[in-house]
Amino acid sequence: MKKLLIYIIVLICFSFQLANAQEVLTDKEKVMVARIDCLNNMKQFAGNLYWKDFGKSNFVGTIVYITDSASYFFNPEALIMERIHNYAPIDASEDYSLLKLAPFKTPIAIIETMFEPEFGDESQIYYKLPVLFASSPELYQRLNINEFNNTDEWLVSAFHEYYHQYQYKNIAILDYITSLLKQKKLLTMDSLSSIYHNNIAFKDSLDKENQLLLKAIQSTNKEVEKKYFAEFLKVRNERRKQYIKQTKFPINLPEDFWEKLEGATYYQEAILKHNYNAFKGDSTLLKIDNNYTGGTSFSSFNMNSDPKYSDTNEAFYYVGAIGFNLIRLLEKNKVNYKDNLYKFASQPLHTLLKYHYKIK
Repeated sequence: MKKLLIYIIVLICFSFQLANAQEVLTDKEKVMVARIDCLNNMKQFAGNLYWKDFGKSNFVGTIVYITDSASYFFNPEALIMERIHNYAPIDASEDYSLLKLAPFKTPIAIIETMFEPEFGDESQIYYKLPVLFASSPELYQRLNINEFNNTDEWLVSAFHEYYHQYQYKNIAILDYITSLLKQKKLLTMDSLSSIYHNNIAFKDSLDKENQLLLKAIQSTNKEVEKKYFAEFLKVRNERRKQYIKQTKFPINLPEDFWEKLEGATYYQEAILKHNYNAFKGDSTLLKIDNNYTGGTSFSSFNMNSDPKYSDTNEAFYYVGAIGFNLIRLLEKNKVNYKDNLYKFASQPLHTLLKYHYKIK
């Protein structure tokens, strides 16, 4: 479920009045709170290993935790408070506020960061405000969706979307998405994936491009590495030129954008899983959540060899794999790219590497 839903309409029933504020958390709510606390601990742990600004604050934005009996708003922001009603505050933490609202009208299994662009539906609670929605693992099970083997996998999926929320909270990124949408130049990652799987020549070229990136990553000779990357650019430019010639659509724009966002998210997620044993789990969650392993789930994971991150044929999105490998090259060469990566929203990852290799 790793995709941005911009126009999705989520119907939340806020019509019935809930009881007064709950003084004591129920056992199920204690598990929920421990999961979100663990998610924030993950964010701080993995953020410090890769994207330090992501790991700084306790919350990035508002998180909506969905069960079949209620929807819970963690850290509701000011704009959220203006858009919701009939809620009961829950005394769960001194560090953040927690509100309990009516359940979703139709229970849904979802882990997504969503927002409406400025020309979208102003009535939505996520209008111009990225909100992370996360259905509980129990709701997934009740709906017979076998997405996760344990709570750890659920947490990593939520972590992925948490980093997307961090990206979309950057005003330059949000403005650039809006600009591309207005110009009708932004394809979703699903649409790009469909092109990849249904256009043989397009796919073959992308697979070759990715292999060239992998060879550059593995090379121990700087000049050979540069040659592989220069060949990557050549093959990529020819594929894009042919596609634009055939369709009149500038596919470079959505590809460059999603390579940056999804590639960096793949990398941040992989950093977490690669170092999961060092995270040592969450002691509170270990005591009350029988489906939480606390450190053993990803013991065999290696971010440098897992094909679901680095292989265009195996990854969920090819833009994620290409972006992941471009990030790996930036990291390998210790390029200082983090300060302005999101500030310069339209700048592609490959441009940063062109500057580094001094390729004209």
